[in-house]
Amino acid sequence: ADYGASHSAACGHARYGRTYGGLYPEWSARRPVDLLGHSIGGVTARVLLDLLRRRAFASHPQTSAAWVRSLAALSSPLNGDPVTFALGACPPPPAAPTVLPPTPTTASVLHARSGGGEGGGGE
Repeated sequence: ADYGASHSAACGHARYGRTYGGLYPEWSARRPVDLLGHSIGGVTARVLLDLLRRRAFASHPQTSAAWVRSLAALSSPLNGDPVTFALGACPPPPAAPTVLPPTPTTASVLHARSGGGEGGGGE
């Protein structure tokens, strides 16, 4: 991670952070992933998808939204946190959700969590 020269100097830490090899180095548009986020993880997944779409990673200029096959957000505050609105912010107008058919991976996770799979789920 490159925190930038001015930020690092102002905050008194090294400019460069650790670099991790990653868990799935084959990840690409040819080998996309399915993202599943719960709560703030759904928001994080949407931000990641947008960063990939905008090619925001200088060390990986070939990224695109095609690196993600599907994104499921469960109980995520996708229109912002209600506390923000309770403090006076105006909520955005509601947008119609886009419903995509589940992939086999997300379908099996949702089936298991709903109590349809082994282990009962649905806790």
